[in-house]
Amino acid sequence: MYKVFFKGSYFLLTDLLPNRENPIGSYSKSHEYRTKKKLGNFVFSLLDSAQSFQAVIFAADVEFLLVTFCRLFLNFQAAGGVVLNQGHVLVIKRFGLYDLPKGHLEKDEAVDECALREVEEECGIKGLRLGRPLTPTFHIYYLNREPCLKTTHWFAMECPDGQTPMPQTDEGIDEALWLDVREIPTILHQTYDSLRVIWEMIK
Repeated sequence: MYKVFFKGSYFLLTDLLPNRENPIGSYSKSHEYRTKKKLGNFVFSLLDSAQSFQAVIFAADVEFLLVTFCRLFLNFQAAGGVVLNQGHVLVIKRFGLYDLPKGHLEKDEAVDECALREVEEECGIKGLRLGRPLTPTFHIYYLNREPCLKTTHWFAMECPDGQTPMPQTDEGIDEALWLDVREIPTILHQTYDSLRVIWEMIK
């Protein structure tokens, strides 16, 4: 299953159809995929409503559903890193919110190359070692009134000891720091909803 965030709301894409063992629970809206047109009508009716929602969308093939869902939007790809070192994770702070270093792919750039480059640029960290890919995150936003969907590909990373992060201030980053992973619960009210699955992995 996949969660696609929009501000404080989200769509849950799943292949688990509701039944007695799997009720739809607290979801405010639900939709079973039939056609792309009907899916689009459902999605944009919620996006345009100005009301918060937790919507679930069902399909027998969740990978097909994700691809079809993404085709409703102008798509952008990004990549970033979860850098761990001696019980600490590398974080940035921008616009008063905690975030993980990431950025958009450049032309013909591979996602793992982008992830390494963005962490190095945003935090001034060198000698990174790329680890395994993590769960991607998805969020919807509007750019010049055009509905957009950004997929961010995440990778675990390690770096040599003794490096002091330096924020890329020309990108609006106020701080780059090592955060003790035990402090993650204290910052969840100052971060993005779409990152919660990544914070849980780190913990």
